[in-house]
Amino acid sequence: MIDPSADEPQPRPPLTPGTPLPRIHRTAPLTVEEAQQAERETSGRSRPKKNRKGKLPQGEPDADEKTKGALIEQTPTLDTVESRRAIRLAVGAGAIGVLLLVAFVLCRWSRPEAEPASGSEPSPPIATNPVPKERIESEARQLLEDARRFAEHRQDRLAEDRLHKVLSAYPHAAVAQEAQTALERRQRGLPYFPKGPEVAAEPP
Repeated sequence: MIDPSADEPQPRPPLTPGTPLPRIHRTAPLTVEEAQQAERETSGRSRPKKNRKGKLPQGEPDADEKTKGALIEQTPTLDTVESRRAIRLAVGAGAIGVLLLVAFVLCRWSRPEAEPASGSEPSPPIATNPVPKERIESEARQLLEDARRFAEHRQDRLAEDRLHKVLSAYPHAAVAQEAQTALERRQRGLPYFPKGPEVAAEPP
């Protein structure tokens, strides 16, 4: 007798998701030619292309320049420690000098002036050397003689000038009265020094 279960199909196994295949790694070392080729490709991608004149494009520095460090600038002279210390010392000395000057001026203004002693005697007047009387009389007499000589030569203006000088410069001399009399005589129309009796001149 035939078994009916033998003709039935077998059930399919359940489906499972697929997994990625493992990556194949090259384990064999590169040859010399392959290493040089890889190095040329790497350097060609990193280095910029030059123009026809053999210069790099503007704005793209060379790789050698990138590796160099920045240039170190020289420190300014006034930015050193010694120069700063010298400037501070100079400013401090100037400020001290100004303060001392201000203090000196204030002390001079605030100090009272020295008052003279209350019981001190006044200073005596300066003595002047008086002109000797003999000299005064001699000079006055000389002026009167000059006036007499000018009157004899009819130089009335010079004679009158000498007589006025006797009265103004030597009013206390002995000949001053004689000079005054000569001027009064001339005002009456008479000569300064008459030799004979005095006669009044007649009016014209």
